Amino acid sequence: MHGENISYAYGFWFLVLVNVALFGFFILSFLTPFKKREWRAMGVTLGFFVALFTEMYGIPLTIYILTAILGSRYPALNPFSHASGHLWLTFLGGGALMMTVIHIISNGLTVIGFVIMWKGWKLIHDAKDSLVMEGPYAYVRHPQYSGLFVIMIGMLIQWPTIITALMFPVLVFIYYRLSKREEEEMIRTFGDEYKQYRIRVPMFIPKIRDNRKGAMEPSPETDGMPLNWLAPVYDRLCSTFGLGLAFRETTLRHAALKPGERVLDVGCGTGVLTCFAAKFVGEKGQAVGIDPATKMISIAKENATREKSRAGFRVATIENLPFEDNSFDCVLSSFMIHHLPPVLKLAGLTEIYRVLRPWGRLLAVDIYRPVNPLWWIIAWVLYLSRFTRDHIAGRLPSYFRKAGFHQVETVGHSKGILTFWLAQKPT
Repeated sequence: MHGENISYAYGFWFLVLVNVALFGFFILSFLTPFKKREWRAMGVTLGFFVALFTEMYGIPLTIYILTAILGSRYPALNPFSHASGHLWLTFLGGGALMMTVIHIISNGLTVIGFVIMWKGWKLIHDAKDSLVMEGPYAYVRHPQYSGLFVIMIGMLIQWPTIITALMFPVLVFIYYRLSKREEEEMIRTFGDEYKQYRIRVPMFIPKIRDNRKGAMEPSPETDGMPLNWLAPVYDRLCSTFGLGLAFRETTLRHAALKPGERVLDVGCGTGVLTCFAAKFVGEKGQAVGIDPATKMISIAKENATREKSRAGFRVATIENLPFEDNSFDCVLSSFMIHHLPPVLKLAGLTEIYRVLRPWGRLLAVDIYRPVNPLWWIIAWVLYLSRFTRDHIAGRLPSYFRKAGFHQVETVGHSKGILTFWLAQKPT
């Protein structure tokens, strides 16, 4: 059915019709439109799924465009097999393991999205004319739209296309405007009760909470994005997407660490890179990792103890490094800068500059303007976020220079969308 052994695994219009009908039935059931503006939003939503399944089983427009642009440089021997349509495989490789990961994540998000929509629909249906604030409505004000977005993200992970990648942010904006109109009506109906509810509860994305007994102390206050929630699976995800031990060794090779040096790893996560750095600098050197996520630091300490590593770890934020001036020979930043808003990027890099010794160096690797054209299908969406806009726009090196670094050079690329920079502090 999936056409892995078929040279042209498309033209299955029956599958297009079945999938569009199935998704359309459930979405129309949980988001039944009544007003004209709701029908307009639903029309664009159904257009998203028609475009998706047409490219998945009917005509692979995105692959036609990419093969025409790239020609022999297209990284797939048979671009029209069904497996090659999973563009994440084309981007990152990974074979059967990556295919399995893609399907687990995508199908999981799809199921979660439909469950959220169903629970929201059931509560509204049972409530009649009363204000609903329990169930998924205790976490977001519009769970049915949130569930729809989760489904779309799942589909973009499984089968990204040019058309659906362009349509997704448009749909988010359409439903944002629709939600604002609906909330005006809710205020007219429920008055201050809904106003107070709107202050407490976010629109689409729930606040991350940890109300378990014995939960760890909260992460320090920061405008960045601590990844406590990702800590248990962080190393597994890195390995799956080709960012495991070999990638970290490449990072340290670019850093050119020497025995006896003092190294700081900012945003160290679970400490794998920090422990590697400790081996490079030896007994006379020192490697320290900091991260604002307490769960990441807890796992990092466990890893260091298990490996008998000399690396040390502290909970701290990049904008307030707990070290004296001129303390380190090298600072490492691996996939950390894109977790910071613009003001914090500059503040953090300025702090790094402060703790570096004269002629000390910063080795940073992060998302940047893709050198592989395939990545632009998805990467342009990152321009919509203030955290990653300057990365995709090619403005990140200017932050290094504003922080005081005079020599900033690109020393490598990886995966078609990652760039390594080496920045040096002058005397």
